[in-house]
This record gives sequence, structure tokens and C-alpha cells, in this order.
Amino acid sequence: LDHIPPYTKGDWGNYIRGAALALQKDGPLAHGIVGVVDSEMPVGGLSSSAAVTIAYLLALQTVNHMPRTPLENVALVTRTEHDYIGLNNGILDQTSILFSRPGALTRIDCADRAITQVQQGDAPDCDLMIIYSGVTASSLVGTGYNNRVAECQEAARLLLAYDDQPAVEDPRLRLVAPQLFEQHGERLPEALYKRAAHYFSEMERVQEGVAVWQAGDMARFGQLMTASGASSVYQYECGSPPMITLYQTLADTPGVHGARFSGAGFRGNCIALIDPAARAEVAQAIHAVYPSAHPEEASRYSIHFCKPAGPAEVL
Repeated sequence: LDHIPPYTKGDWGNYIRGAALALQKDGPLAHGIVGVVDSEMPVGGLSSSAAVTIAYLLALQTVNHMPRTPLENVALVTRTEHDYIGLNNGILDQTSILFSRPGALTRIDCADRAITQVQQGDAPDCDLMIIYSGVTASSLVGTGYNNRVAECQEAARLLLAYDDQPAVEDPRLRLVAPQLFEQHGERLPEALYKRAAHYFSEMERVQEGVAVWQAGDMARFGQLMTASGASSVYQYECGSPPMITLYQTLADTPGVHGARFSGAGFRGNCIALIDPAARAEVAQAIHAVYPSAHPEEASRYSIHFCKPAGPAEVL
């Protein structure tokens, strides 16, 4: 704990080291931990980095008798990822892990950190289907993730400037009114226009998604998922050929209410909301297309079915 080494590319030990350093900024740690990480879920694309970081933070906090609130741990994960890992991510993953509840939608307002649980209305039963592409990497740092963040910031800076608003130190699209984008968006360079278009259309999908979830309209909720997936591919331009194949196959398969990338979409998993009675048919559709389209991943991809659970906690 006195001599934590710097970030090492490709080493999952980065997350325990980063978590310890993040905690030490609030005070010294008297005790370390000896532990084993065990999981049956695929590596990458399922918030795996946030999940292990939270596990390490909770363990270190427990043995050092230094409890933190879930919201404080959200900030500590951000500190770990930004300062040690070098990933300019937001708060979605860690907030979902720390605040989610079974049967509820977790609504996160990143502007003021307001987190609400939205109960589902009367709706038919649905399964979550997770399809691991086989495409993996130990971190998003080497993908286009950080570049997309920078592009969104530049789009925000330009839109504010087009409206003659004062420059801000940390421009974000949340500072830009939708009407301003409608008025000035076409002045943006093409790539920046696409990034901003994804952001503003995604905001609309989130608002409608909350409403239809409360109404129990899972068919419409699924359509919004699929539209989000299309925007991720064509506007945000993330993804990789294997991930896009999975997404398109799911979107075209009966029994799938909705589908999109899970996580940033550059590798890892696709997630689908499906009719439980269609499990076999949807799985067969993947098996019929994916291995032949991407033989390099044929031995690695896998399919999982699950139900939402509660937040991370020390047992």
C-alpha cells in the first residue's frame, strides 16, 4: 500500500491498485486484502471494470472500517478510472451496479446526480439475453471511447459558441439546450453533428423509455432499445463488425422486443429483451449467423439468459 506501482497495460491488477490509490486520497489504508475474483460471466462489455473496482472498494472499506455511501463510491470509481486507468468515462456503470433494484428501472440524471427507481407497470414477463461476442480487451483505453468523449465536448463547445454563449472550462452537451442543437447543429462538422445527434436523440429515448416502462409497454420499450442500438452504430459510430452482426441479427429476429450494445459497444456483449418463450429460436438465429460471419470468434462466443438483480454489497 505504500508503494503502489503505475498503470500496466493489459493487467487486471490495475483496478485493485487504482481503487487503493483512490481511497488513499481520503486517508491512509491500514490493511490490504487477499482475495480471489471468480465469475461465470464473460469478460468485457458488462461493466466488468466497474464491477471489480466496486468489489475492491467495498472490500478495502470493510477491512479498514471506512464505510462510504453508494454515491461516494460512484465518485471513487470515477476517480479510479480517470486518474489511474486513463478512461474518460461517466457514471452509468457504477451507478447501475450500486443503485439498481429488482423490477425497477434506474434513472440517472448525470447533471445533478439524482437517482430514482422507476417501478414497472403491469407487463408480460421478459428475459434479458446477453450474447458475448468473443471480442475482448482488458480496457476501453485503446478503443475509440476517449475520442468519442472528446468529440462530444468539441460539439458542445462549438454549439455554445455559435449561440454566442461564454466559453466554459469543461463543455458538455448537457449544457446545450436541444433547441440550440436544432438551430445550429448543421453548422457542425459531420462527425461532430453525428455525435450530438446521438446524444439528443438518446435523451428523447430515455424520457420516453421511462414513461413506457411505467406503463408496462415493453413492446415500445424494446423498440426504443433497438433505435438506441441503431443510433450507436450510425450516429455515434461505435461498435465493431462482430458486435454489429450480433445487433442486426437480434433486431431482425422474431421474439426479440429490443436489442443494443451493452457498454461502449466496441467489443464485449450485446443485450436483448426477449419473450421467454422464444429463447431457443433467438439462440438458434445467433448460431445460424454469427459463427459463419465471424469464424475467428466461433469458439469464444456464448449466450446467457438472466434476470435483473439488486446492487453490489458485502455479504
